[in-house]
Amino acid sequence: MIGTVIDIGTNSVRLLAAVRKGDTFFPLARRLVTTRLGAGLLSTGFLSTEGKKRTLEAIRLFMAIAKSLATEKMIIVGTSAMREAQDGAIFAEQIQNEFGVTVNILPHEIEAVYSYTGATLSLSSVTDAVVFDLGGGSCEIIWSQADRLVSCSQKIGAVYLSELFFAHDPPKAAEVEAAQSFIRQQLAGCCLPSKPLVGVGGTVTSLAAMAMEMREYVVERVHGYNLSRLTVRRLLAAMLSLPCAELARLPGVQQERAVILPAGTLVVDLILAMSGQSSLLVSEGDILLGSLYHLSEEA
Repeated sequence: MIGTVIDIGTNSVRLLAAVRKGDTFFPLARRLVTTRLGAGLLSTGFLSTEGKKRTLEAIRLFMAIAKSLATEKMIIVGTSAMREAQDGAIFAEQIQNEFGVTVNILPHEIEAVYSYTGATLSLSSVTDAVVFDLGGGSCEIIWSQADRLVSCSQKIGAVYLSELFFAHDPPKAAEVEAAQSFIRQQLAGCCLPSKPLVGVGGTVTSLAAMAMEMREYVVERVHGYNLSRLTVRRLLAAMLSLPCAELARLPGVQQERAVILPAGTLVVDLILAMSGQSSLLVSEGDILLGSLYHLSEEA
């Protein structure tokens, strides 16, 4: 089976097309377009007008890729921004009318399951871990307890936090402290167990790329990378001392992500601290791969 998933996120739209052979998916295409669909959502309650235009352009490109690969099964999923915006369902209907594919706006519990599936099935060394999926709008945290999955979703996404707390470039110490206090408060409600950590999402993969000083992003090197808290803290200190324009020039930093990377890194640092872990495994297997597994099992 050749399957394609398009994920409409708060910060970007991503595509994964893959062929399933046995129990394994082999990627045929990966794409990411930064759209900022959720920019301003916190203050307006609505999706960004420009973000919606960029999202439609990205989906149009991705649909052409899916067609060229002779996709047999396809799914479009929407996450935090689409869930929370007053016009999320209307925009999903617009996408369906234009492209003929239903947009599944995932409840946070289902998003968590898909992320957990993608992360754990792509890392053979992981047997019992806490998986966190840090996006632009929210962070899903998932683990197994008494043979069932437990999930906690908090609004501590990188876009949300940047808009809420950071008014200066680089952010002032008081802004950073306020963000940290808010993140701690949100994470305290999750009662994180002391288990090995697996992190997914653009902030986490960017930190791995920065740690390796990658000039060209290589998925295979990032996937399974062991990212220590010491490294996260070193990178965070550098980020908080640099204007966005300078941060964007560092090896491993995607230019479009630079503005939200410090806020996202604060979350990663505090998840490590509050779970009592000294490092985490970075996974490229995430909601996209998890969606493919669930799609392939449907009749």
